[in-house]
Order: sequence, then C-alpha cells, then structure tokens
Amino acid sequence: MKKLNQLAATLQENDPYPTEENFKKAYEARKVKFLDLIKYIMGVSGLVTFPQKVTTAFDGFIAEHNNLTTKQIQFILTLQSFIIENGELSKKDLVSEPFTKFHNNGFLGLFDHQLQQEILQLTDRILNYA
Repeated sequence: MKKLNQLAATLQENDPYPTEENFKKAYEARKVKFLDLIKYIMGVSGLVTFPQKVTTAFDGFIAEHNNLTTKQIQFILTLQSFIIENGELSKKDLVSEPFTKFHNNGFLGLFDHQLQQEILQLTDRILNYA
C-alpha cells in the first residue's frame, strides 16, 4: 500500500504529463479517487467508471419503481444521460430543456412529491459519492 501511495504521489508531481486529470479523462474516471485509479492501472483492483456508476444507480431506481409511466422512464433515462455528459445537475436544470420535453413543468409536473424527493436523493448520492 505504501508503494502505491508513493507512486500516486510521484505521478501527481510530474506535470504536465501524466497528471491525475489526464488519467481520469483517459479512463472515464472523473469521480474516482486517484489512488483507486492507480490500483486499477497496476492491475491491483477493478475500476468502475462514472458512467457505469450512474447507469447502475438509475437502473436500480427504475427496477425498484416498477410502476413508472413511459414518460417518467424516458425522463429518468434523459436525466441519466445528462448527468453522465455534464457531471453535474442543479434543481433548476430539472425544469429546463431537455426535461421540459416530457412536461411543461419538467420534473415538477411529472412526478409526485415523494418521487421528486427520491430522485433528488438519488442524484445527490451519485454526484457526491460516486
């Protein structure tokens, strides 16, 4: 473990290449801890990319809520793509394009209060802990 930490520190010092940012881009690992990325590169452990984590979380949400309408599922899949592409989300985004394609009020018009809260909690977990 000490050697991995030393390697991670050495790689971080050698700008401009390779950098932590460059590695994260190359491995689609924007939200991965640098040490976990180094472990993956060295073959010590596996790596789950940000898009994989987002997809898994949303697949689980849809499976858990098996009574969603087609429009609601389309909204959630659009939300998934939005998060993967942008790496962030604000509440204001949920009532703007592309989410208003599904309802004029976007998120607020498509889901009841309970589901709104669950979706906000899901996106918070993904963006802050993925």
